[in-house]
Amino acid sequence: AAQLQEAQTRRAATQLVADVTEALLGWDAFHLVLYSHLRADLYETVLAYDLIDGVRQEIGAIPFTPLIERAVREKDLLILRTDPEAESPPEYRYGNQRAAASLLLVLVQYHAEVLGVLTLESYSPNAYNADSLKTLRAIADQLGIVFARLQAQEDLQSKNIELASAYDETIEGWARALELRDTITHGHAQ
Repeated sequence: AAQLQEAQTRRAATQLVADVTEALLGWDAFHLVLYSHLRADLYETVLAYDLIDGVRQEIGAIPFTPLIERAVREKDLLILRTDPEAESPPEYRYGNQRAAASLLLVLVQYHAEVLGVLTLESYSPNAYNADSLKTLRAIADQLGIVFARLQAQEDLQSKNIELASAYDETIEGWARALELRDTITHGHAQ
């Protein structure tokens, strides 16, 4: 938890979560998708991995699937498929194109605000259980706190830049006013 709290970017925090969840729960595929409750079409893959030919590989952006949408509506999901190939449409697969037999999907949130969906997938049947879901929930709660801190830092940095710009513009305005006064009075007003 301490390493996670020290993360300086969403990607670094997500990488720590990927490593910890792989060690604690195991997974064949991992992804975190940030989500905006304000615009359903606005989402971003922070990090996604899949096991391809026995090697964990980072993959690009993943589609915002109905399963992720379902997790946003229903909160936390433990899905154990009896026939993964039949139960997972090909258009919702990524990476190695295999269908997961076991899935965990949890919301990353801060207070009541949904920030994203964290997903672990295994190609093995019954790889996860209710305790796995509780463990992932606890990790996602910590990640939500980190993401909120990172957002607050970004907001503060942005406000500092705006303040510095406003200060510079004020100084430039005063300098122009003094130059104008000097031009009008031709150096006689002191």
